[in-house]
Amino acid sequence: MLHSPEITEATVCITEALMQRPKREPDFQAENRALQILAQHLAGDARSLLKTLATLVIELCHADTVGVSLLETSEQGESIFRWVAIEGTLNYWENGTTPGDFSPCGTTLEAGQPQLYTYPDQYFTYLHDPNYALAEVLLIPLFADQQPLGTIWLVTHDLDRHFDLEDQRILTNLSGFTSAGLANLKARQIAEELSQREQAAKQALNQAANRAIDILENTTDCFVSLDRDWRVTYINQATAKLNNFSLEDIIGKTHWEVWPWSAGTIVEQNYCRAVAIQTPVHFEVLYEPLTMWLKIHAYPSIEGLSIFFRDISDHKQSEANLNQQFAEIEAIYNTAPIGLAVLDRDLRFIRLNSKLAEINGLTVEEHLGRTIHEIVPDLVDEAEPLFRRVLTTGEPLLNLEISGETRAQPGVKRTWIENWFPLRDSTGQVIGINVVVQEITSRKQSESKLSESEERLRMALVAANQGLYDLNVQTGDAIVSPEYAQMLGYDPATFQETNAVWRERLHPDDWEAVSRTYEDYTAGKTSEYRVEFRLRTQSGDWKWILSLGKIVAWDAEGRPLRMLGTHTDIDDRKAAEAEREQLLIREQVAREEAERANRIKDEFLAVLSHELRTPLNPILGWIRLLQTGRLDATRTQQAFTTIERNAQLQTQLIDDLLDVSRILRGKMTLNAVPVNLENVIGAAIETVQLAAEAKSIQIEMALDTIATVLGDPGRLQQVIWNLLTNAVKFTPNHGQVKVQLTATETEAQIQVIDSGKGIDREFLPQVFERFQQEDSSTTRQFGGLGLGLAIARQLIELHGGTIAADSAGEGQGATFTVRLPLVQTPQLIEPPAKDMPASNSLRGLRILVVDDEVDARELVQFILEQEGAIVTCAASAIEAVRILKKTTIDFLISDVGMPDCDGYQLLERIRANGERLPAIALTAYAGELNQARSRRAGFEQHLSKPLDPQALIAAITMCLCAG
Repeated sequence: MLHSPEITEATVCITEALMQRPKREPDFQAENRALQILAQHLAGDARSLLKTLATLVIELCHADTVGVSLLETSEQGESIFRWVAIEGTLNYWENGTTPGDFSPCGTTLEAGQPQLYTYPDQYFTYLHDPNYALAEVLLIPLFADQQPLGTIWLVTHDLDRHFDLEDQRILTNLSGFTSAGLANLKARQIAEELSQREQAAKQALNQAANRAIDILENTTDCFVSLDRDWRVTYINQATAKLNNFSLEDIIGKTHWEVWPWSAGTIVEQNYCRAVAIQTPVHFEVLYEPLTMWLKIHAYPSIEGLSIFFRDISDHKQSEANLNQQFAEIEAIYNTAPIGLAVLDRDLRFIRLNSKLAEINGLTVEEHLGRTIHEIVPDLVDEAEPLFRRVLTTGEPLLNLEISGETRAQPGVKRTWIENWFPLRDSTGQVIGINVVVQEITSRKQSESKLSESEERLRMALVAANQGLYDLNVQTGDAIVSPEYAQMLGYDPATFQETNAVWRERLHPDDWEAVSRTYEDYTAGKTSEYRVEFRLRTQSGDWKWILSLGKIVAWDAEGRPLRMLGTHTDIDDRKAAEAEREQLLIREQVAREEAERANRIKDEFLAVLSHELRTPLNPILGWIRLLQTGRLDATRTQQAFTTIERNAQLQTQLIDDLLDVSRILRGKMTLNAVPVNLENVIGAAIETVQLAAEAKSIQIEMALDTIATVLGDPGRLQQVIWNLLTNAVKFTPNHGQVKVQLTATETEAQIQVIDSGKGIDREFLPQVFERFQQEDSSTTRQFGGLGLGLAIARQLIELHGGTIAADSAGEGQGATFTVRLPLVQTPQLIEPPAKDMPASNSLRGLRILVVDDEVDARELVQFILEQEGAIVTCAASAIEAVRILKKTTIDFLISDVGMPDCDGYQLLERIRANGERLPAIALTAYAGELNQARSRRAGFEQHLSKPLDPQALIAAITMCLCAG
């Protein structure tokens, strides 16, 4: 039952309030009219009386709902109240029920007096109605002959309506009519129930009789009914059919007249005994007239004897056959070649055959009644816990391997395979164990020897990294050894091999060779099947396998049936062979590369020798002519111009070599700033303009105004100068060179297009390689080391760009394209100015020149004096220190590489004396390392030889301005 745990029945039961409320004036006239109406309905239908009563009470007590509850017993035997009549707002409750032991009605009957409730659904929650509130409920108990009948109750939904003692009086006065109606209703219900039961009983009796007759007539058993005088009163169809009787011939005759053969037999004896002591009898008898065995059941009664019998001849024959089979089974059991026994729950032998007795070394009789402890004590420790498990769980134990000694062969360890089955009685309880024992001692010895042999074979296979296979050629199924599966990475326990699966694992490139080898072998072209192939392992890798096989069985038509063979893992061997091949290839490639490198080196050295000697020849030639003093002014100027041009060529050769060295060592650095490419291109064109004009080559420019790029302006100018120099060099007189500058959203593009000799398309892939020249022969037309384009590519790639070359072929000209990424924050850097400083820019400057080479020292002195400087020379660092002590010097220019004390050490000594003398280092040792060392030593500038006079004057001026 469900109710609120915070509220009790005492909370909602307010009966005491009736005594405290004022009683309203009675309306006897209305009450009398109601009694008259009820009196008219007393003889009528009880339910109509109760409905009328409820209607009248609503008017008399000004209630919203009035109902009558009848106490009943449910089909489950529990007391309940049924609302048999309801009038008012809750009339849809009619015919509902409430529990007898948990309801206001139950409390009212138990108290035997009226009860008043307010909101009873707070406690009896099943009374809750979502539509109407049970503001107050007044209940009056109903009794008849001191027996509880039920209750009459009224409900108000009005919060301001309160029942009083007048309402209680009216209900009490009318309760007599209610009790009469309920009693009448209950009586009618009882009468109807009794009538229904009687009708049901009669119907059941008739149905039972009919069913009995139907059963007797339809059963295959024979039935005879005898009265107390042994006369036949009824036989069924089966009896008539069995005896070939008609009912008219049998009914009324005595049993002994109908079946005279039974007189004086066991039949008569049993019938008489059954009637005498009124006890059923059951027996079997041979019905001699029909040579038939009958099973008879006779049931006595005060009316006579009922006899059932049936033909059991087949059963008797089956029983005989069963006995024969049992005898045969017994014979088999006792002569079986395996041991058989039955143990009870105490593990005593209650049955066994001679084979088990022989195994245990005792007779059958010596086993019976004795336990396994007494018969096989050596096996008890191992066997008893397992026997107990069968008795406890009722589950059989199969294929148990038991080892030990018995009395039959003392000191000899023997082994048996045993199967134990639970023995159950008719109720399913385990009452013992059936034991089946087969000795396998000889087999175990053979298996041990075989296992040792297999282990030796397995070890040999493992050592040889081999696996065995046994292939059914017709079906494609194969049996393989564990090693076969393991070498492919599979679990031998789950691995299955078939031709189809093997074909899926085979490398596609190996199928043709495998198929051809197998066909040659089966055709008799080869004496054995031997082939190498790759199989996919479980991990997806390929493994090389050497397969050897031999067909060991053929059918009558000469088709192969069975093939035995081995798989050998030759992956390591194949890897070694492949490694040898790779080594051979790498050695060959390395040798070719070395030969190529040597060839390139020889060609490069030859070209280098040529390129270095070529400018030296006019330099030395003109110098010797100048030394004669016989050249006029024009020739003298021509000599100087030629010497300068060829000296610059040598300087460029050396610079290219140094750039390549920096690139190879990863020491090439860029001073990256936003650069205007128009200015860079313009500066590069200026440097080659004279060379182009000398060949009457016109340089066209088509330069778009574009965004800036991030780069080193000097290095970018070097790239463009290199491309223009090549274009002018390889373009014949009166040719054309075009420079274009365009841009996309993200890139700047520079193209140098010439109408020159072009590039062989086979040589295009090598055009940016170091030391590569399309023509490196001694008869080549154009000079150079083949470094310019290689340097250009490296510089452009350092800028994050690309450079490419294209040519339609010989005589078709060439196009070089440079692409550089654009930036969005222009901060333009103009290319360095090439103007010569003004004459006498060093007037009055006292400069100390230190160099151990006289020619170099005098050259520097001459350059400086031409600019108005006062020059003092020193042939060594030691001499320079002495001069500095005696003479005031404003500036120091020192060679780095000098004996005894080099230029770095000289400057360190000067700095150690506290002098802040500006200094420039001169050296033939070019390179970033030497420049860095010069800066660390304290030199403001580092100039490489051969010396450019303009660069020297500019460097001195820069140092002085910075100071």
